Amino acid sequence: MCPSGTFAASPGQGACSICAAGSYQDGEGETACKACTPGYYCGEGAAAALPCPKGFRKDAELDVMDDEADCIPCEEGTFCPVGADAATPCAPGTYSALARQESCTKCA
Repeated sequence: MCPSGTFAASPGQGACSICAAGSYQDGEGETACKACTPGYYCGEGAAAALPCPKGFRKDAELDVMDDEADCIPCEEGTFCPVGADAATPCAPGTYSALARQESCTKCA
């Protein structure tokens, strides 16, 4: 049985293959890897998709994110919670004067 982070093309047969970067497998004995969730990164042989940290988001220019360094900071005027796929603009009455914010601050 293949461990997490790997798969076998046929159940119970053949050698285990490592999941490619940009995919993961959190189960054992599986026949395919799962695509990494947007806003998350998956290195080669990943047993789980890992989220971009707070204040960071998915880099839309990358097809495959395989390391936390692939997450990019959110811009001023936006916020990014953990695992953000894209930056969210601050709502009216709130602001974010700095980059890399997890939330917006209420205006005085």
